[in-house]
Order: sequence, then structure tokens, then C-alpha cells
Amino acid sequence: MLAGLAFDVVLLAAALLMRLGFREEVLNHPPAFDCFVGAVVFGQIFALVWQLSGVAFRTDSYAVLANAFSCHNLYRATALTVKYRLRRLDADEAEELSGISPRDRSVANWFWLVYLAGAFAMFTFAFKYLVPFAYGMIGYVGRTSPRSLSTRSCSGSPWRWWRYCWASSR
Repeated sequence: MLAGLAFDVVLLAAALLMRLGFREEVLNHPPAFDCFVGAVVFGQIFALVWQLSGVAFRTDSYAVLANAFSCHNLYRATALTVKYRLRRLDADEAEELSGISPRDRSVANWFWLVYLAGAFAMFTFAFKYLVPFAYGMIGYVGRTSPRSLSTRSCSGSPWRWWRYCWASSR
């Protein structure tokens, strides 16, 4: 279950060591490769934060936690507990919550806070880093694609490029 996280940590450590070696002039590779390694570092940090903050959303860390606490359906128990805390459950949901094992319900009584904090962290991280990254990539592709260089119709705003691509796909 932790193979994915272990791989991400090892890759992040290797990339950080390469960047440190370049900065300390121990390794001699092109600056463009150092920039690529920096992008790998960003991607690995993003993957690790996503995995760890997504503990409530059936990621590897969720599976480890659910097994560590001997829970059988922690995800559903937490979802019903969050719904119960924020508003009332209907009769079917209340019956389902009462039918869930006592162990799952006792863990869900505190795990719902982790669930909400993880959802907030994932949402924040996505909109703080992923959306600007995607916006920048759209702008980069719009400025450097062969079509935009030959026709000059895509230069400028990435939204203009996006509208051009949308219109040409119809």
C-alpha cells in the first residue's frame, strides 16, 4: 500500500540531491536539466501533499489508516458522520449509520475533522498551485506552438489561444 508513497519520496530525495549537487557545483549538468529536475521536485511535492491530504479520499494513506484502526468501512462512516454534524440525516442514512460497526463509528467521530481538513487542503493546494500552473502552461503552449508562430493568431493571452482552439475544433 505504501509503495507509491515510498517511490515518490525516493524520487523526491534523488531530485533534491541532484539540485543540491548542481548548486554546490559537485554535479555538472546543463542548467536546463536543473530546471527540469526542479519541475520534478514540484511534481513530487504535489503528489505527496495530494496523497497525504487525501487521507480521507481512499488514497494509500487512507488504506493504511483504516487498516491500522481495524475499520471495515471508515469512508462511509465518515461521510455519514460529516453529514450528521452539518445537517440531519434522513431515516435511511440514520439506519445505515446505526448499522455500521461500533469501531468504525468511534473512529469516524474524530476522523471527520481529518476528512474536512484534508478536503480543504486538497482544494487549497489545487487552486493555489495547480490552476496557476495549468494557466501558465496554456499560455506557454499558445505562445510557442507552431500554429501560433505561423499564423500569429494565437499570440498574446492564453485565453485567446483557448478560444481559437475551441473555435477551430468545431
